[in-house]
Amino acid sequence: MSDKKPVKYLGTENNEYYPMKGYKKKGLCCIFNHKNFDDHKWQYLEQRKGTDVDAQQLKDLFQVKLGFDVEEFKDYTYNQIDETLQTVQKLHESEYSSFVCCILSYGRKKWLCDSNFVYEAENIYQGFFRDKCKAFAGKPKIFFIQACPCDVDVPSDESTDDGDSNESIFRIPTTSGFEVVDSTMDISSDHTPDHKERIEGIFRIPRRSDMLVVFSTIPGNLAWNSNSAKGSWFIEDLCSTIENHISEMNLLQILNLVSNKLSERHQGKRLTVEVPCVTSTLIRDIEFLDRDSRGSEIQRYELVSNGKLKKGKVLIFNHELYKDDRLVPREGTDYDVKCLRSLFPMSDFKLCRFKDKTKEFIFQKLHKAAKSHKRYGCFICCILTHGNPDKLSAFDEDYEISELLSCFHNKWRGKPKVFLLQNMFLYNYKLVTISAEYIFK
Repeated sequence: MSDKKPVKYLGTENNEYYPMKGYKKKGLCCIFNHKNFDDHKWQYLEQRKGTDVDAQQLKDLFQVKLGFDVEEFKDYTYNQIDETLQTVQKLHESEYSSFVCCILSYGRKKWLCDSNFVYEAENIYQGFFRDKCKAFAGKPKIFFIQACPCDVDVPSDESTDDGDSNESIFRIPTTSGFEVVDSTMDISSDHTPDHKERIEGIFRIPRRSDMLVVFSTIPGNLAWNSNSAKGSWFIEDLCSTIENHISEMNLLQILNLVSNKLSERHQGKRLTVEVPCVTSTLIRDIEFLDRDSRGSEIQRYELVSNGKLKKGKVLIFNHELYKDDRLVPREGTDYDVKCLRSLFPMSDFKLCRFKDKTKEFIFQKLHKAAKSHKRYGCFICCILTHGNPDKLSAFDEDYEISELLSCFHNKWRGKPKVFLLQNMFLYNYKLVTISAEYIFK
């Protein structure tokens, strides 16, 4: 039995913003700038000429504009990066209100390069999980990763069980109108929320909470750099947008605006539109500056409902039973569907619901929906099933969440595409589904 004290439960006090006052210093920003690479190890990795421009823009933003302590580390090896971050994790909890880490390097899929080694991006931020890092527990921890394209060998994507199967991470790709909300919580296999907890909504805060990870593009794709001497588009737009809009927008709204700017850069250039992938477990808004007003310049999608054009098309894929005996029936899932249906009135939305369908059936419906964009203002897909942070379970087999999104690549352009994923990843354990009634109230 572990001697660690359980994480405190989320209270009922006002939790709209992370507290940024009451600490010795405002925030700490570490920039790991990779410019030079070992010629013997990386024969094809050229010097990243524009990376110093990116680093300077980040320093100007966080040090001058936002008042952070900023430290830059050039051409560090992975071991040096790890040692530096371990030092940060051991700081006193009263020192800083927030932490920002920026990595500028080459990368491929979920892997990053140092001067002579390739390492998994998650290794950078897993040491800041709530139960591992007391210094920043309950504080926002933000990671910006600018990964330029490279052709290096990386380990296979075949994942192995690392003993951390009860972990969850909420992926929210902001790819040109995409938004994905994953409702899975970190629930240990020896904990079942009782009736009072479910009604009052007082669940333990997940150990991965309070984190924001921003890749310059969706993992698996490559970040575009129009002119290496001038730095990257991503860092340029990120820094300028934060500086210009931090007084009236929260950080997630700003990142949506960054995606919009990057997509506009690609128009007319015959390039595949690549915009940031935002992975968020933040439970509050981040307010770096004191401000009197907010939201005055927020850009919004306009959804029109009339006789010919409905506001949106909604697909609900509901899974209770599975071919795989290891996947227990999902009790309560029909009630979730009932709550979801109440959100989308038939006068405004075209709603279709399906239960216990195969992977082939699901993707047939998705591909068909991808072609019907002219008749609707937005697309919403709700999937209630078992799964893990990367995969979902159909009746007969699993499929990658990335497959789900790829159905709409360059489809419904300029229109929002929203994916609500309720996926629970417990095998051989009966767990009542948290009702959507408490999510949408």
